[in-house]
Amino acid sequence: MKTVAHWLQVETFKRGDHGEKDDFGRSAYNRYYYAAYLAARRVLKSIYGEGSQFDHANLPNYLETTVKNDIKKVKNDAKRTGDQELSDQCGRANNAALELAKIFRAAYAVRVTADYQPEVRVTFLGADRFTLNGVDISRAHEWPDQVEFYASQIQSVSRSF
Repeated sequence: MKTVAHWLQVETFKRGDHGEKDDFGRSAYNRYYYAAYLAARRVLKSIYGEGSQFDHANLPNYLETTVKNDIKKVKNDAKRTGDQELSDQCGRANNAALELAKIFRAAYAVRVTADYQPEVRVTFLGADRFTLNGVDISRAHEWPDQVEFYASQIQSVSRSF
């Protein structure tokens, strides 16, 4: 999905028609969002089970409640048993859950604009940059890798959930 998103990002500037450029640009945001979402969902399903559902709009709240609470329980157990390494991992995992929530709030908002608000146009900033709702495409390009990084920190302590 990330490869498709990047192709759309590059292809945007090969289009001569401004309407096509807008369509390709919005599609790049959409695909970057889904690349990030699917990466997070894969990790969360590996932790919470295949039957788990992770609604797009509620994913940030899920990360800030369920995931953080599970991390907190592990951290408390680690402190009780004197496992400083696991306690430190839990601190990083807790921060990762908060960072993921921030990413998904911003990414979801841009994805909704890209999909449902065609009157909000992509703004072109030069030869290879554009924004939608003030979010630079380079930021969207980073979402999947950031999600992989933060999700791996949560996964590292999930064996103790």
